[in-house]
Amino acid sequence: MARTRSAGTITATTMKTTVRGRSASRSRRRTEDDAPAPHRRSADEMRTPPRRRTRSSSRGRSPSRYKSQSLPSPPKAAAADSTSFSASMSPLQENLNALSMFGPALSVIYRYFVASSNPIPPLLSPLWLTSPPLLFILSTAVHAPFSVTYHRRQALGLDPSRLDNRYRILDQSFIHFCCLVYSYALSGSVAYLLALAPLNLYAVIRLWGGGKRSYGKPVQVKLNVCVQAYLLPILLRGDTENYCRAMLYGFACFALFMANRKLLGWGHTIFHLVATPYSLVLLEAAEKVEGSELWRR
Repeated sequence: MARTRSAGTITATTMKTTVRGRSASRSRRRTEDDAPAPHRRSADEMRTPPRRRTRSSSRGRSPSRYKSQSLPSPPKAAAADSTSFSASMSPLQENLNALSMFGPALSVIYRYFVASSNPIPPLLSPLWLTSPPLLFILSTAVHAPFSVTYHRRQALGLDPSRLDNRYRILDQSFIHFCCLVYSYALSGSVAYLLALAPLNLYAVIRLWGGGKRSYGKPVQVKLNVCVQAYLLPILLRGDTENYCRAMLYGFACFALFMANRKLLGWGHTIFHLVATPYSLVLLEAAEKVEGSELWRR
């Protein structure tokens, strides 16, 4: 009997343990089924690489925010005006610049027709297009209104930019027109005029390109080359005195133009005043061309 009881208790305990084991395994299966499945990346996600995180600043702002909050840069024309030779000129100085531009034209007209008592040819006379001194006077007088208009507009503040505007470009274009006419008036050679025509035409085309092509050092370099080109025949003809005087006045004009800011804006007006004796020297050289045997041939 004792053996049968012990066997019964053993079987009862084994059955309890098996039941407990089955219930524990079922509970484990339920927890595994309830747990979320691991995330599987799709084909599109596998193609696109993950984004890299950018380091933020000490205040927690991203670099993109700093770009959006940066101040806008000033326009190119305004930035150029702030460092230009004419940026510091007042309306009074600009009015004097306009007034002083009448000096070269009026001086050569008075010198040739009044002081020298040369007759004024008719308006449609071919002498205006063939005589060296008359061509010199005509081209100088034609350029003056464009320069006066430009400086008057700057005095009134009518243009948003002092440098990149059509009136300044017109002024400089007619300076190159004068350079081309002077090359004939000071040499008496049509071939020399045609030789310098491409250089002056290229300079004018570059001026009308706008932006930095209408001002700055490249513009001054081309202009100085054209000036030296029309002065060269004076030296080649043996008129050394007028050539040296012209070079002296020309260098003074260029120096005053470049030092306009250091002279508090008065350099441009003085430059126009010095251009008056410079023009008189060139007129004297043109008169010698007309009186030479080379031009009469």
